[in-house]
Amino acid sequence: MSKKILVSGSIAFDVIMSFDGIFSETIDSTQKNIGAAFLVHELKKHFGGCATNISYNLRLLGEDPILLGSVGSDFQEYQLALQEIGIRTSFIKKHDDVYTAQAFITTDKSGNQLTSFYPGAMNLSHLNEIPPDDIAVAIISPDGYEGMLTRIRQCEDRSIKFLFDPGQGLPMFSKKDLVSCVEKASFIAFNEHEWVLFQKLSGLTMSDLMIMGKVVIVTLGAEGSRISFDQNEIYTPSINVDNPLDPTGCGDAFRAGLLYGYINDLDWSDSAKVATTMGAFAVQYEGTQSHNFNKEQFNHLLYENFNLNIS
Repeated sequence: MSKKILVSGSIAFDVIMSFDGIFSETIDSTQKNIGAAFLVHELKKHFGGCATNISYNLRLLGEDPILLGSVGSDFQEYQLALQEIGIRTSFIKKHDDVYTAQAFITTDKSGNQLTSFYPGAMNLSHLNEIPPDDIAVAIISPDGYEGMLTRIRQCEDRSIKFLFDPGQGLPMFSKKDLVSCVEKASFIAFNEHEWVLFQKLSGLTMSDLMIMGKVVIVTLGAEGSRISFDQNEIYTPSINVDNPLDPTGCGDAFRAGLLYGYINDLDWSDSAKVATTMGAFAVQYEGTQSHNFNKEQFNHLLYENFNLNIS
């Protein structure tokens, strides 16, 4: 039985709306009670969620990830889409009395955003169990709070190395639980904002994490990424593309590249190059699961920028 990558986290719909105006010109912030309405001129519904985004990108790289998450009664269309690209859905737990998690994001013409998030079935993710497969590495991505803590305990019980990726869920964690999660993890990932917030919430510094023997990944958006381990730091620049369209989901694509590198015995430097190339493909498309490529196209961009190929 071949070793697998376990991807645990949110499965969600992203409802994206565009408002052809400016929020601040519609909302009177001096009023005690606000009753604003925005007529949106465009609405798109995308498949999203951190776990499904990561799994989608791993599938593009030829891996067979184990997707573990919770969904609601409205999952049928999403399930068919996942199965069509070869992602197994047998370990996704369905709850018919709630809806799948959904994010509602409205953007005005100045780029300001109003976001509402309905967690739905995501709050029941602690009821899931890790399957008995031979798992080489796991990623614990943003999910229900209790679900993330449960999955970490399950990984610890099974001696499964995991990447702790708290993401936008960071504020949910107490200092005690955050430190405990980090102590159990082998690898930790943040974007630049999350890295600053993590240090504030946990009281831990990079020096502390190096002493603990952790691998720390910090993505820097258009500026690239840093990976720190054993008192070393690897910086990888981003790839400039002609038509960057939507950075949403690029972090998930990057994490998929890192996991691919790990399971295929690449060092951290080459893993970061694969991850960066994944992000370069993702940023050129709207939505988090819209990009596609074959191995030849991927290797062309990877070699062109980093003089590297993957088999």
